[in-house]
Amino acid sequence: MPIPYDPTLASLIDPESFSGKLYLLMIDKLVIGAIIALAFVVYDRWKTAETRRLDREKVEQAQRLETQAKQVAIDFERAKLIKEFVPIITSHDASVVTRTYILRSAIQTGSLDAEAGVELARDLLADGLEDEHFKRVMATAMPEGLPAICRHATVLAQRWEATFGDTFQPTAIIDPVSGHENIPPEMAAAVREARLWRAIIVHALPRLASYPPLERTEDLATLLPGLFLLLNPGSQTEALDMSRNQSRGVALCGYIARIHFDSGDRDAADKLGEQLVSEATTPDGAKIDQVVFALFRKFGLPSGSIAVPIAKIATGPPLPQSSQLSAREAHYWLQWHAAEFLFLMKQHAVTTELNGAREAEPVILEYLSRFRSDVEHASSPQQVDRVISTYEGGKIVRVLIDAIGEPLSPSAKAGLQRLMHVGEDKLRNFPFLREDIERALAPSREAGA
Repeated sequence: MPIPYDPTLASLIDPESFSGKLYLLMIDKLVIGAIIALAFVVYDRWKTAETRRLDREKVEQAQRLETQAKQVAIDFERAKLIKEFVPIITSHDASVVTRTYILRSAIQTGSLDAEAGVELARDLLADGLEDEHFKRVMATAMPEGLPAICRHATVLAQRWEATFGDTFQPTAIIDPVSGHENIPPEMAAAVREARLWRAIIVHALPRLASYPPLERTEDLATLLPGLFLLLNPGSQTEALDMSRNQSRGVALCGYIARIHFDSGDRDAADKLGEQLVSEATTPDGAKIDQVVFALFRKFGLPSGSIAVPIAKIATGPPLPQSSQLSAREAHYWLQWHAAEFLFLMKQHAVTTELNGAREAEPVILEYLSRFRSDVEHASSPQQVDRVISTYEGGKIVRVLIDAIGEPLSPSAKAGLQRLMHVGEDKLRNFPFLREDIERALAPSREAGA
């Protein structure tokens, strides 16, 4: 319903009339007063918040200073305790058991770093400490002492391998003929120490789930060689349990062992492969992938479905030019070693009658098809140079051709023949590639003849 026109009201707010001007002046003052009042409220709230923030910062600063003062006092006390503890621990005048339990007290109170405790404990073991005392005391150094334990495991393995030439597996040194352990006398102490460290780590498995270095890629790449050496399961059941551990590092050891026991374990291959592929594009990730490859090469080359994620690493795109040079180099060498690993899997399959890298053949053939297409469509010198740079002169292509042969499947044979038909003028940009293709096709030609 429309509001009726009121001439009286209109005259009151008419800006040309005296009363209208008066009303407008009053409204202006009211608005200005409201704005000033609002500004005072906002300022008061800001001032209150700022005061609280300053008070909070003062409290936090006081707490930090108090914490620093406490830490200085603790460090001073630790220094005094170390000065008292270490001479006793290292002295040969006191009982080795007494020295051992003083070491435990030093670790428990924090006066001695856990890794330093591991170093000192090894000397006590050499001085005749019994196994049970050693395990009971060194349990206090876990998990913080794990880096030192893993380092010592790799040193023990290097000594064994340098002396006997084969892989050090401290939990599996049974002579298959006699049924007894065949441990050379000069390595008996090393085997004993490795087994004790393994027992300590296994006992601490529940606590390792909350140990950050076993989750961080950059730390895990350093810890994994020694960790797997000590944890390497002796049975498929133990490997399965280990792969279900909440600690990423322990689970990785379980997956690797499961694939050793059964190359057809697709669940282990998928979960390990997922981690390998996801880590491949960072320098730290490339390091941990390289460690996994090295462990497989040392403890037994796998076969079957693990070849698929390894092939995905080898055939993945290079890192963009915007990436750091060190990252690009790390990624390239990871791809190279992944391709080489597939070739080694194929060679291993020839002697073991396993399928080697055969499951990765579709991934490799798709990569070769992509390479062929890029070479064919490179018409200008600039495009040719770009293809050569992208494929690093065909080095990885050549290794992958060797990885799919003997005997060539029909699809692999067809793929290589299509690559050969690209033309001599274009293949000559990739040294020795044509010769490698001809060599791979030669057995099938001989069979056809």
